[in-house]
Amino acid sequence: GRVVAKNEYEFGKTAWEIKIKRQSAHQAPVDSYSFLKIGVTNKAGKTANILGRLFNYALNTESIVIKVFLDVDNRSLTVLAGNEKDGEVFNNLPSGPLYPAFQNKISKDSFSSLKLNVKFDLPYTLNESKDFG
Repeated sequence: GRVVAKNEYEFGKTAWEIKIKRQSAHQAPVDSYSFLKIGVTNKAGKTANILGRLFNYALNTESIVIKVFLDVDNRSLTVLAGNEKDGEVFNNLPSGPLYPAFQNKISKDSFSSLKLNVKFDLPYTLNESKDFG
């Protein structure tokens, strides 16, 4: 499924954190297709295209913490997982208000009990220490 947050951002910088809880990870090594797309969209609703990073959480045995940094003025998004120092950067984001968005993608025969904790409106600390967890 897809979730688009109600928080809209039209200018400035903001950050949010997503924790994929441990019990969401699959225990069967054959089920290796469980992805969470994390990013932003410029449209609210079910037809929104999400620009962001894919995480395969299927085989993780620990909780995963992901930080997202959005710089609307420079139209860039940076997504860091765990203790990554650089993460993945997306530039040239679409114009208009941007909304945090998530999409869970699993294999057709899979069962996923994905549980997320999300904290919005965190300080934008991308150029400071990137250690978190």
